[in-house]
Amino acid sequence: MPPTSLIPALVWRPALPPLALAAVMLLLAAMVFIQARQLAQRFGRRRTAPIVAVRGLAVLLLLTAILDPAIMRQAAAGPRRRLLVLVDRSASMQVRDAEGATREARADAILEKLRERLGDVADLAVWSFTDRVWKESSPPDEADSGTDLGGALLTAADEAGAVDALVLLTDGGDEPPEPPRMPRAPIFAGVIGSDPATWRDTAVGTFEGPPTVERRTTFELTARLHARGHQAPEFHTTLSNRSVRLWHRQPDGSESLVETRQADLSDGEATLRLPVRCEDEGLHLFRLDLESGGDELSPLNNRRTLRIEARGESLDVLYFSRRLGADLKRLRQALGTDPALAFTALYRTGGERYVVQAPDEADTALLERGLPTAPDALKRYDCLLLGAFPAELWQADEMRAVLDYVSGGGGLIWLGGEEAFEGGGYEASALAPLIPWRMHGSESTLVREEAPISIPAASAADPAVAGLAAILEEARRDGGDGQIVLSAFNLVRDLAPAARVLMEANRPRGRTPVLIAQPYGRGRVYAFASNTSWQWAGGTPAAADFYRRLWQQLARAAAGDNDGGRHLRVVWEGNRLRPAGRTSARVQVVDAPGAQLSASLTDARGRQSLPLAPEPGVPGIWRVEMSFRTRGENHFRIEALRDGAPLETYERTLLVAPPGDEGAHLEPQHAALERLATREGGRAYAETEAGQMAEDLRRALQRGTRTELVSLVSYRHGFALAIIATLAAGWLLRRRLSLA
Repeated sequence: MPPTSLIPALVWRPALPPLALAAVMLLLAAMVFIQARQLAQRFGRRRTAPIVAVRGLAVLLLLTAILDPAIMRQAAAGPRRRLLVLVDRSASMQVRDAEGATREARADAILEKLRERLGDVADLAVWSFTDRVWKESSPPDEADSGTDLGGALLTAADEAGAVDALVLLTDGGDEPPEPPRMPRAPIFAGVIGSDPATWRDTAVGTFEGPPTVERRTTFELTARLHARGHQAPEFHTTLSNRSVRLWHRQPDGSESLVETRQADLSDGEATLRLPVRCEDEGLHLFRLDLESGGDELSPLNNRRTLRIEARGESLDVLYFSRRLGADLKRLRQALGTDPALAFTALYRTGGERYVVQAPDEADTALLERGLPTAPDALKRYDCLLLGAFPAELWQADEMRAVLDYVSGGGGLIWLGGEEAFEGGGYEASALAPLIPWRMHGSESTLVREEAPISIPAASAADPAVAGLAAILEEARRDGGDGQIVLSAFNLVRDLAPAARVLMEANRPRGRTPVLIAQPYGRGRVYAFASNTSWQWAGGTPAAADFYRRLWQQLARAAAGDNDGGRHLRVVWEGNRLRPAGRTSARVQVVDAPGAQLSASLTDARGRQSLPLAPEPGVPGIWRVEMSFRTRGENHFRIEALRDGAPLETYERTLLVAPPGDEGAHLEPQHAALERLATREGGRAYAETEAGQMAEDLRRALQRGTRTELVSLVSYRHGFALAIIATLAAGWLLRRRLSLA
């Protein structure tokens, strides 16, 4: 239970996802500012100050309603309380990591303790879960062995009814749970698992490769192997020659052994780089098996699976600059070595002489005289990277070609620097709409200071930066200062209405955006506000990996993985295709003004309508978010109507599967469960704190009182009265001040 206080803690329960909430807040703030300015110009600032204040108060009340704050309070108890217990029965719970007992057996012992301590005050409903949920204390023998905690929480929210508290007995699984809905009750999480420092174990720490490749090209997979307890002499002697096998499953289902290697883990870790090749288009599965010793903790974390999509053609990336910067060499290495990207560099060496660096088979005739300006000439490239040089060096027809390219569906990435953005005089240029913030003046905004970078939580799943937060976290765990820093960056202040921040630099005086994205027409724009990221490529292994992953993913995101027909274009922005996982898509309506859209998702449980939200400030662009309730095929559908008649239909079947590699992370996920429980008004307990958890639950469930979340918005109609009073005050002020 949270500690008692004279001022109860607020629990925020926003009705919108973070990106949509930020967009609404920006839109409302802009509306109040514009109205205040208009009133001040007509009637004077002093005369209109009261009405502006009232409107500001109305906006704050509206935001409060969206955020839905609640407080924890003690309420009178009913006849008996109801407690729901979710017990993890997955394969990782069969691990014997303490005193010879499995995690599941220890969880059952805690469950019995809860029955003894709480039986007189509450009725306990015990459900079991793996990657499915059974409304019984033990699942059937044929139950699957995966873990889907998010799916279990979603099922509890939809089917458990009213409960007074929810107890989780789990090791946390392999992925942080992100259910779209949670049970409206405090969560008490019992974290099952011993201290990893006491283990004797080997594991595949990470197994990585490009998400997409061009077929019939050779690319590299990277595996990082770890050993715990390697200092123990008798265990140390078994680590010097461990077999590692790489298997490849083709799209047709056939599987073969690719390679066998020996790994030396006597120092506690080893890294393997494995060249592979995909001959056919489709989804390829690579599996890495690390030999496990008989006296180790578990073989579960000695296997990892990687899914890679092989495509028929690579994505073409064009780098263009009139002034050569230090970043070109590293960009060419990062992008040119990606088997799914074809990197071409075009830069001026003097006068109007240009150098073209391209793959051997590339046709570069159009580039010999500089950037192509003929209509649609740039469309052969999926992504355009622009170096930092002054706007005055652009020719008018070049700028028009770039604007047409992006508005027609192309992808653009700006590179920062001394002569980029404001410092290059772009505020007054025709390319200003392609920069995702409002520029002020013509002075350079480049700041030369070191600042560590971070990925905002709201953007962590964006395809441009997906997985990069984990690299930052791993760098911190590996010791040292654990920071990946920029040594210079452009200051970004007033973001455009549709801009999204994907990466930040953490200065002592606050955070500043470094990577910003925005749509433009049918295309996508990204601005990387720094000219020193190339230094990461020659830094620590974590920094070099971060640099490579960032620019490869950024090029793919800018190129846009979109599909659709004549009037509907769809860009998918997430890949969490698992029960209780989320994904989203941007839907663009092309050449069909006035079209009405509807979206739906159909699964084994039936059809559910999906809300479509307009992209703020970008006409014709809509965003749809969805979560998945079941495994198997989920049928996504968008229908466009105009004047009541069908215009176009877009359909896609999404294959939703449980997360693979059960037990890949055997460490108890205490931090993730603590965040989850705290957010819902509870807390997480180590299994050694089971007695304390029972006492806290008893206090919450005792007959005299119960802990509940009370919404401040709906409590005794006070919020509704406040809105009515605010609107009435605004009307009276307008009448009294004669503000027509």
